[in-house]
Amino acid sequence: MIEKGQHTIWHLMYEPYELFTDVRKRNQIELIKDIVYALKQDFNKEFVELEEFKDAQTYVIKEKNE
Repeated sequence: MIEKGQHTIWHLMYEPYELFTDVRKRNQIELIKDIVYALKQDFNKEFVELEEFKDAQTYVIKEKNE
């Protein structure tokens, strides 16, 4: 899913108790933004695939009705 080199972004995330400096907090925010972006991309890809499947099924039903 979300990979940077050999590790996933999840391995780079800090634990909540480790977020005591502003730099770590900012880094965590950027990592979370990357995760959210990747999840949105996965959702959009799946949505397009389902939309194409729906169109194909609609065509099949129209053919059977004719």
